[in-house]
Order: sequence, then structure tokens, then C-alpha cells
Amino acid sequence: MAKNQRMLEELETYRNELEQRVEARTQALHRQSRFLRVLIDHLPHQVWLKDVEGRILTANRALALSYHLEPSALEGLKDADLRSPEQAASCQSDENHVMQTGIPLIREAPLDQMADSLYETYLAAVFDDENRILGTVGFARDIKPQRRLETELALRVREAETAIRAKSAFLANMSHEIRTPLTAIIGFAENLLETAQSPKERNQSVQTILRNGRHLQELIANILDFSRLEAEEHPIEPGNITLLPLLGEVHALAVSLAQGRQLAFSTHLLPPLPETIRSDATWIRQILINLIGNAVKFTPAPGRVRLIVSLDRAAEQLVMTVQDTGIGIDQTDIGHLFKPFSQADASITRRFGGTGLGLSISRELALRLKGDIRVFSLKNLGSSFVLTLATGPLDQVDLIEETAGLSIEGNRLEARLTVPRLQGRILLAEDTADNQQLISLLIRRAGLEVQIVANGEEALDAAQSAEFDLVLMDMQMPVMGGLEAVELLRMTGFSQPIIMLTANASEADKAEAERAGCNGFLTKPVDQPVFFNTLEHYLRQRSGEPVTGPSSAALEHDAEYIALRATFLEELPIRLQGLEAAFTQGNRETLAERLHQLKGIAGSFGFPDISEAARGLESVVKAGDQRKAKLQGEKLLRLIRQVLHG
Repeated sequence: MAKNQRMLEELETYRNELEQRVEARTQALHRQSRFLRVLIDHLPHQVWLKDVEGRILTANRALALSYHLEPSALEGLKDADLRSPEQAASCQSDENHVMQTGIPLIREAPLDQMADSLYETYLAAVFDDENRILGTVGFARDIKPQRRLETELALRVREAETAIRAKSAFLANMSHEIRTPLTAIIGFAENLLETAQSPKERNQSVQTILRNGRHLQELIANILDFSRLEAEEHPIEPGNITLLPLLGEVHALAVSLAQGRQLAFSTHLLPPLPETIRSDATWIRQILINLIGNAVKFTPAPGRVRLIVSLDRAAEQLVMTVQDTGIGIDQTDIGHLFKPFSQADASITRRFGGTGLGLSISRELALRLKGDIRVFSLKNLGSSFVLTLATGPLDQVDLIEETAGLSIEGNRLEARLTVPRLQGRILLAEDTADNQQLISLLIRRAGLEVQIVANGEEALDAAQSAEFDLVLMDMQMPVMGGLEAVELLRMTGFSQPIIMLTANASEADKAEAERAGCNGFLTKPVDQPVFFNTLEHYLRQRSGEPVTGPSSAALEHDAEYIALRATFLEELPIRLQGLEAAFTQGNRETLAERLHQLKGIAGSFGFPDISEAARGLESVVKAGDQRKAKLQGEKLLRLIRQVLHG
């Protein structure tokens, strides 16, 4: 009896252990099942299991989401319940093939419930331990992004190969273009060593060297400009531009270019035109000279080139058309014109030379100035290049409604400047002697009295010891700057108009001046019409008196101005030495100070290119960009040397 009891106890113990092992195994399988469920649900690709009838036994979340369902809602459904009849039949055929052959299948096909899709599907048969078919397992991944990337990479490779071929052709062309003037320069320089040459022959040799040297300089400038555009080193620096003086500069240069090729050039203004625009004068000038130079180059004598300027008021765009009576362009070739390193066709390059970069550079600059360049041309009849540029807001800009007051004299386009006769006393706070003399000259020309101080602290003392009708305050001065001085003046109760006068012309600078308490903002170099209009606005507003006795004498003919300009030119070599020394020593503070002074005065004395170059260099020096500073510095020094050497 006891023996049977022990056996029963052993059996009970064994049964309990077996139940525990089964429970542990069941829990392990449950955990494994949960792990696998979580794993496949987090896969980004679609996974499913079907029975031999094609019913879904289980599916992951990625597949369910493609049908906007929960995974459990797919269980028991067939492809015919989810897809189009054609797609369902195709899927059933693939599953039957896999179950019959036992060979996995890989196929690419779109999913009809997903637009613009392309899925790679892997399908395999599922067998039990006795090698009986239980159903199929599937795996699908969206390969559309991969194919798109492959297509983009292939396109990039083709573009790179095309660019390499174009640049190789360009380098070959450049090699020829550079060697040609170099050959002439070296050859005629050697001729100058011949003592038996007549004065006439020596003069011809010198002229040939100069002509080919200038051509070589143009080639190198184009190459540098293009490389800077590609490296995005052509900063756009918008400012307020008085339109007519800018067109006058372009007109003078264009007349010189045209006369050299025995062509006629004229500028035509179609009113209304804005007196000022908001853009970058340097790049507008370069685009127009590029387009006019191109027209002159491809127009045989005797021919004509014209610049026509008009305004699209609705679009707030200036429209400048360069027309020529040149060789024209085939319609099939126009599409190639703005591609870098290319011209209309190879025969053009052989006949006329050139880099094929000028129009590419011009188009890129026009786009950056929120405009464009369009071309209209007929073979052997001529071409029209239409440049459009954003003017900036025109609601506060005066318009020139008629052109009777405009003239072209001495190859210059200019408006007859009217200087108002005003009454009042002006306080001018300016630390640079050149600017002190020039601005005080303008003030006196309007019949006003002026007192000059050299910094903000002196301006405070002067304003508290005497009466002034208006203050012109430079922003950047030693001891005390203009912004601080304006704030303190307003705190003392000074209520007369204060105009900030500075070479810093950004919107942030204007906002700072307004916050400090300024009524207006004038930029240096001084724009005479804007300067006099500002004085008249604030002083006439105060006195209410009519304008009397206007003076129309141009400042360029004023004896005092001529003397000041001559002094500036005499001191320019010293400025050049100071800039070169600051460059060599790497003294950023001194360099920035010298550049600030130069940009404020050079344009006022008729050297806008130097002023703009100094502005650009000051910006990169302050930013600490040594590579850009080196490029901009070389440009500025080159411009100054050109002025010094005539």
C-alpha cells in the first residue's frame, strides 16, 4: 500500500513538473511570438503570411497602413478583397507558381492603391516538417525612392560629363585665346628692342601691345567673374541708385566702345522713369556693358547699337533693351547663348573670339537682381537683348514724366540739376576732412550756413550752445558715434530734424538710425539730387517759403569742387599705400576704417567703381573671410592703380 502511495506521489510530482515545463515553454513561445510581432510591425517594409487558399493569416502594420486598415482587419481577406481584379489575378498566379515549384519569386510592380509607387516583392512557399505546403510568405519594399535616386545620379553623372567636356573645350579655347594676344604682345615687345625702328613703327608696336593687353585683361576678368559666380562670391549689395547718372556712365563707356569699331551708339529714354531704384549699381553697370560690348562686337561697320530704357510700373521692373544691326542669331542657336563656355556656334568663336562667358555671367547677375535677360533675333538683321531688373517699391519714388530736361552732352547723359535756395543753419558732424569739405560745399550752394564738428561729442556741445535748423550726423565717428550722439541729443530735448549721413546703407542701419531718433537717412557717396531734395523737404517744411533763384550749375564745373577732387587724386597714392600696408600687416581694424572712409568719398568725386569695391571689401573684412578679402582686395587695388595711371 505504501509502495503505491509513493508511486502516486512521484507521478503527481512528475505531472506538476511537466505542467511547469509546458507553462514555461508556452510563455517563452508567447514572448517570442510577441517579439516577432513587434519586430515585423516595426519593419518599414510590408510582410505577410497566407494559407494555400490565398487568405491572409497575418500581416504587419506597414502592409495594413497601405490599405488604411489595422493589421487584424486583414486577417482572412484575399487579394480580391483588397486589389483590382487584374492585380489580384496576377498575385494569385505568382503564389500558385511558388507553391507548385517551391522556387522563390522576385517581381517589381506598382501597388494599385498607391499612386506613383513601385514595389519589389519577394514571395516564397512555406512547408511543414513533412514537406507539405502550408501557404506563402511575402515581403515587399518600395523601391521608387531608390530608382529616383539612381535616375538623379545618372543624370548628375551625364551633366558632370557634359560639364567636363564643355570645360575641356573651354580650356582649349582659352589656351588659344590667351596665346593669341600673348604672341602679339611678346612679338611687338621684341620689335621695340630693335633700334632701327621708325617712330611710327614704334608707336604702332606700342598700340598693338596695349590693344592685346587690354584684350587679355578682359579675358582674365571674365574667367574670374565666372569662377566667383560659381563659388557664390558675387554678393549683391542693394542700395538706392539715382538712375540718370548711372545711365550716363554706361552711355559714356558705350560711346567709346562703339567709336572704336566705327559704329553709332545712342541712348533713348521712354518716360515715365523712376528717379531712383533699389538695386546694385555695380552689377547693373556690368550687365549693360557686357550686353552693349557684345552688340558692338557682332555688329559690322557701319552699324548702329541703341540702348532703350523704359519702365514696367505694374511689375516694378526697369526694362533696358540693347538693339543692334549685327549678324543676328539663328533661332535654333539662341538656347545656347546663356550656357557657360559656349557661343552660338563654333564658327562664331573662330571668327570673333571670346570666352563665351559674358552672357552667362550677365544672365546669372540679372536673375540675382530679380530680373532676367531675353533675346529676340533674326539672322543677318540684328538682335535685341531685353534686360529686366527689379526697381524696388515705387510708391514713394518720384517719376521723370518727360525727357525734355535730359540731354546727352560730351558723351554723358545727365539731368539738369536744380539746386534749391534755402535758408537756415546746418550742423554737420563728420570726421573725414574730404567729406567735411565736400558736404559743406553742397550745403553752402543751397544758400545755407554750416558749422562743422568732428565727432558726436562735439555735436552735442555745439547743439546746446547754438541754434540749428537741421543736423547732418555721420554714423561712424571717433570719440562718440552718431547713433549715441542722436540718442543723447533727443534726451536733451533737441527737436529739429536729424539726418543720418553714412556709408553704411543697409536696411538694418536705417532701422538703427530711426530707433535712435533720426528723421531721415542719406548715404555716402553723396547723391546730389537726393541730398538737395532731403534738405529742401525738411527746411521748406519748417519755413513754408517758396523756392527762389534755382541754380543749375553742375557741381563738376564748380571751382571749389574741382580743387577738392584734385586734392583727393593727389592723396590717392597715400591711401593706396595705407591700404597695402594694412593688407600686409593683417590689421583688420585699420583696414576697415580706411575702407569705410574711401567708400564714402570716392563715389562723390566720380569714382563709383572704387566706392563699390571698397564697400564690398569692408563687408568681407568685417566678416573675417580671408579668401574673399584677398579677391576683393586685389580688385580694389587694381581699380585704384588704374585711376593713378590714367
